[in-house]
Amino acid sequence: MTMVDRISKLPDEVLCHILSFLPTEEAVTTILLSKRWRPLWPSLSTLDFDDFRFFRRRRDLQGKEKQNSDPSFINFVYAAILSRDLHQPIKNFRLIWGESESLGSHVKVWLNAAIQQRQVQNIKIRSCVSQVPCSILKCTTLVVLKLSSVVFDDFSTVDLPSLKTLHLKSVLIEKLQSFVELLYGCPILENLKARDVSFYDYELEGRVKSLPKLVRAEVLVFFQGYYIPVKAFSNVQFLLLDECDADIPVFPNLIYLELLFGGSIKFSLALDMLNRCSKLQTVVFNLDGRDDVWPYPCSVPECFSSHLTKCILENFDAVECHMRFARCLVLCFCALGLSSRAIYYFLEEPTRRHITFS
Repeated sequence: MTMVDRISKLPDEVLCHILSFLPTEEAVTTILLSKRWRPLWPSLSTLDFDDFRFFRRRRDLQGKEKQNSDPSFINFVYAAILSRDLHQPIKNFRLIWGESESLGSHVKVWLNAAIQQRQVQNIKIRSCVSQVPCSILKCTTLVVLKLSSVVFDDFSTVDLPSLKTLHLKSVLIEKLQSFVELLYGCPILENLKARDVSFYDYELEGRVKSLPKLVRAEVLVFFQGYYIPVKAFSNVQFLLLDECDADIPVFPNLIYLELLFGGSIKFSLALDMLNRCSKLQTVVFNLDGRDDVWPYPCSVPECFSSHLTKCILENFDAVECHMRFARCLVLCFCALGLSSRAIYYFLEEPTRRHITFS
């Protein structure tokens, strides 16, 4: 029975959409299938490069192990970009570079190639200590930007009117003020993750404004004792922090709060924050490493008498400050008639590392 190639008869747009889900090095190999496939991959709107995946595939197919300073991955990225149809925009660009040495100026060249047509919507970069160009912060079509282990050139202008998701991990920026300006340059930003972001200059100028469209913020470990004033996140619904200033604003929309006790976050500050979250439904306290004394006895925070349904203690130890904190929570739930299950867990397993009050 003759096999019929139905896939090759699909329209170019459909085939390109299918190929966009493949790593670029696999999409390129489809030119070997038939003449029908040869013009397709240069028209793809997605470029996805991963050096570990690239060298693993080469080892599996050719039996070649990666050598030190092997240029083949860098050469492949250049070849893939230069072989593209210049009339077709790049909408998604992903680059993972797991080696310890920097890619140097290569990342700048590749990103500028993706940005120059001003239609890129999604950029994800993880590249050891590689610099990213300032042009990435003026890409008006960008919706998602995820950067890890990169260094920003100093910048003064940010224009990201379409950006909704910003994830930064192990990123170095010249000034803390520049980071704040980066946030201000994203007027419709909804999702922010900033972990291990560091600066040379930690000075802030003027008052920090609230980000009006922000829904979720996870801000962890900038540098102990330095932080963005929490007012910037006062409109969010979901918030995770491990550093915080003492000027606590009202959180009118907050329903989920997670606090990592360390640095500036202490039990008294946590209580002050709880009293300003009238819609809070879930609160998580990560108690690891704390030796503060919880103010005891305490009053019932406002949020306990309104919407709160769950309180979680993570990294709980049977030390005095943790026990005092847990007793205070039990009393709060007792006052509201919500604590039968919480008291059972607390009394039966006082040394458990994770306690849920609900």
